[in-house]
Amino acid sequence: MHAHQMPPMPMPNDVLVSVYIPTKDRQPLLAAAIDSVLKQTYRHLEVIVVDDGSTDGTQEYLRQLAHDDPRVRTIRHDTSKGGPAARNAAILAARGAFVTGLDDDDSFEPFRIDDFVRAWRQFEVQGERPSCLYSQLREIQHGQHVATSDRPDRASYEDMFRHNAVGNQVFAPKAHFVDAGLFRVDLPAWQDLEFFMRMLRTFGPARLVERASYNFENSPRDDRITAKGEGKIRQAFAVLDAAHSGGIGRRSQLLQLQMFARVYGIKPTLQDYRRFLAHGFWPRGFARMLKRSLQA
Repeated sequence: MHAHQMPPMPMPNDVLVSVYIPTKDRQPLLAAAIDSVLKQTYRHLEVIVVDDGSTDGTQEYLRQLAHDDPRVRTIRHDTSKGGPAARNAAILAARGAFVTGLDDDDSFEPFRIDDFVRAWRQFEVQGERPSCLYSQLREIQHGQHVATSDRPDRASYEDMFRHNAVGNQVFAPKAHFVDAGLFRVDLPAWQDLEFFMRMLRTFGPARLVERASYNFENSPRDDRITAKGEGKIRQAFAVLDAAHSGGIGRRSQLLQLQMFARVYGIKPTLQDYRRFLAHGFWPRGFARMLKRSLQA
């Protein structure tokens, strides 16, 4: 083999995939999430569940599950460290060449991992190595499928200033997670967006696997970040702006507009308008802020 040639990719059933699930005090929901991983058509996987200080019997449930199924591995935080730290612990412990994640109240379609492994191999055959893969998702409310996402075929670092085009979970080599620096544990919100921005900045664009394979549970609940008040969103914006905008005004304006997505319920203040205009007058962006100010 010549020095410049890549070694052939292993066949799908030779590639170990690690799936991480952080959890805290959601044992009934967690059981369904884990079950959706163990029922994947792609069999060569492990699921790493990080119990982030649960007090509801999760620890005992996971101990028994790991005893019954060797694909299940568990990590216990006796004191809660938060979702990003839980994800990082699982990623660092992963044995798989590839890593992806699942929230403990969501689930996978049975073909999700198979789709990702096949798509990754196909991209490499075509001479492309994405930073990560993402899929369309199915939004679920009260057990019913209510919508399917419309994500773009490709997402670049610059695209992420406009919105989180890749969503909440990606599939990538473990090395991409580690070398991009893992999730920031000091952010109160937007942890996914900030980490994926670093991954795309480091390794290039992400690519879409079109088939919707992630079931996102979006029934109204008080423990969602969107229900926790605007202070955390504003703090996250300030951190991302400082870390990523690089003095480029339009980047800062685009990130600022993400704060005013309707899901957060935040309306621009006079200070927000001043901050926006300090980077120059951008009519379309300014109009979006005005529209948000006028919405009920």
